Amino acid sequence: MVELASAFASVIAVVDAGVFAYGAYWASEIRAALATPLYRRQALWVAAIAFYFAVFFVFVVITRIFGVEAFSGSPVPRIAAGAFVYVGVLMIFVWIDSCVKVARRSDPLRRDSLRWSSLRWLLGFLVVVGTFFALGFTPALSFTQATPIFGPIGLTLFIGAIVLYLSGRRSADPVLRAHLRWFGLFMALLWVTSAVDGTNLYHSAATNPWVDAISYLVFWVSAYFLYRSIKDLAPLAPLPPTGKYSSRVDAPP
Repeated sequence: MVELASAFASVIAVVDAGVFAYGAYWASEIRAALATPLYRRQALWVAAIAFYFAVFFVFVVITRIFGVEAFSGSPVPRIAAGAFVYVGVLMIFVWIDSCVKVARRSDPLRRDSLRWSSLRWLLGFLVVVGTFFALGFTPALSFTQATPIFGPIGLTLFIGAIVLYLSGRRSADPVLRAHLRWFGLFMALLWVTSAVDGTNLYHSAATNPWVDAISYLVFWVSAYFLYRSIKDLAPLAPLPPTGKYSSRVDAPP
């Protein structure tokens, strides 16, 4: 039964890798078609995050096939895994902070949702310092069977999702408002997976392949939210390979 659950989780992880890779490709294609620098930067960040999770799930599949023990003979895989997780945590925090700043600038009243301008310093310290020490005292390779969003970043994800939702609602830019709404939902689901499969509260969950499988299934939904966040930056349909116009706005009269 355990072997079946582990195989099922591995298959879902393969699908997750493909879904996020497709999302990264789609975000890159949309970015190339956008003319507004702000939207292009937002699309680039989405592509980077989608690519990160695609690589992460490839890593998950490899360690599930060969086992964590296969990499324990050398410190290099452990250091590489820790660096990969650390970079991902920093990238997501910086992305949340960047989105909140953009949303606040597009708010006519310049409201500071949940006083993020002050709160970001505390969360930044927890992410930069707390995650570093968490990786230093915990085998990093064991994180490949769970979400990389754990420990100090959990609070950042929870608060960040709320701030993104509030900031997006207050934005005067309808495109940015829709984009941040979906991105906030993406962050909220990342927090859910961290609570199920990566935090100290459920520290034994990572040893249960069925819990892994459920968390990987949740990533399917989060990938859809990430896809919607990039799609709302360019709601028009892309041009087909024939070069004919396909969108209602671009179509000739």
